[in-house]
Amino acid sequence: MALVWDVHYDESVELEEFMDYVHNNADPHDEQSFMDCRHMLRKLANNRSFVIDKYHEKLKNFIDGGEQALSQTQSLEVAAGADFYVRANIWLPIAEDSLTATFQKKLFSYDLPHDHNFSFLTVGYFGEGYETDIYEYQNEKCHGYVNEEIDLKHLGRHKLTPGRMIFYRSSRDIHIQYWPETLSVSVNLMPNIKNVPSQQQYIFDLQNQLITGGAGDLISNKLFLFKAAGYIGDETTVELLADISQSDTSCAKTRAMALRSIDKIDPKAAEFLHRKVPRHICDLSRKDIVCGSQGRDYMA
Repeated sequence: MALVWDVHYDESVELEEFMDYVHNNADPHDEQSFMDCRHMLRKLANNRSFVIDKYHEKLKNFIDGGEQALSQTQSLEVAAGADFYVRANIWLPIAEDSLTATFQKKLFSYDLPHDHNFSFLTVGYFGEGYETDIYEYQNEKCHGYVNEEIDLKHLGRHKLTPGRMIFYRSSRDIHIQYWPETLSVSVNLMPNIKNVPSQQQYIFDLQNQLITGGAGDLISNKLFLFKAAGYIGDETTVELLADISQSDTSCAKTRAMALRSIDKIDPKAAEFLHRKVPRHICDLSRKDIVCGSQGRDYMA
């Protein structure tokens, strides 16, 4: 299950010392070594200057014209190494007017049950912190189509108060975040993008225990391209997709989406291919396969 720690330390560490420790001791593919960084992350959370120092650096770059925008409005990368990086996330209370509130909920992923295709470690840094409900599911049993039924186990509600740490496991833990009463900041230790596995991220209907869509990831974005081909494709598109649907090297979802798009362009060609590809690919091609994103990027 997702792990939650309340650990107290009086001492703090500098950002450079923390990054050196992570570089020498952590492996993004080894969850235990990743979790073992929690003591150093907790000490980093006692450092009250490293986040604001990075903001000052960003502000100076803006003033000097050297930087025009942040990669994400609510996130700030404060340090990066070969396998990990550290970022600070800002969590704002929701505005009173409904239009702004709707935008903010989407921006900060509030009220949006989702998982991640990477493990990460987070600590409360500033403010009261947001509350989050955490659930567990078995990703390996999922086929990845809309309204697919899944079994969920509720692991409790937690508030990311300053100093509290949570470790989220890749493709196993689902969480839904609720906006804080006051502006809050968390600090995350994240794996670098090159180490993210080929796994989809999902959005869930918790009440009905269903997958409802994609949470944004490289696989979902690739599948969206195949889906779009079914609406704009021609004979050449069918030939290319036919090769993919029969390729043993492509994943089942890719082959099924290719076959589904062929059916939109040339139903007769799709009918012929249904006799050549494995049955489980044909069955999946008749489902609404999760693709694209419902407002999240693959590292949010």
